[in-house]
Amino acid sequence: RMRGAITGSNYLGSETYNGTKFNVEAGFASLSVLADYYPTSSGWRLSGGILVNNSSGHATATATRTNKIDIDGEKYTSGTVTVDANFHTKVSPVVTTGYDYRFGKNWTLSGETGAVYTGGIDLKSTGGTADLQTAIDGSADFKNAKKKASEKTIYPYINVSLSFSF
Repeated sequence: RMRGAITGSNYLGSETYNGTKFNVEAGFASLSVLADYYPTSSGWRLSGGILVNNSSGHATATATRTNKIDIDGEKYTSGTVTVDANFHTKVSPVVTTGYDYRFGKNWTLSGETGAVYTGGIDLKSTGGTADLQTAIDGSADFKNAKKKASEKTIYPYINVSLSFSF
């Protein structure tokens, strides 16, 4: 069987990192196309395919006297810092295993879990002033975060769906 799915969600909120409050906007959106193989006569299946990813994250911190931006121990009381995160690859392979429970004449409840190879996450940070940008460019913390994000290349794929067949 071949199937496709469009998934997505959004997150708007604030997060605190190292004592600095960031306003966060994250959008999770993807299109996947999967081929299913049923090795037994039960509803258990193995699947493989591709996932076209359009997910991204954006965080902004504005420095004030009460919301200092801390970069490697140096605290800034003015300016802004933005951080953008995107998966390295837009088209990724995905493998899953799952189970289909058929009920009624045309209904199926499915659950599956698997993995997506994304190539890592690309982080980019921009300072709103020359001093902040210089601090970011020389930051051991940011270099370490960027390295760790790029090394995490496999992410979980979890799906629960209810479908109707015509």
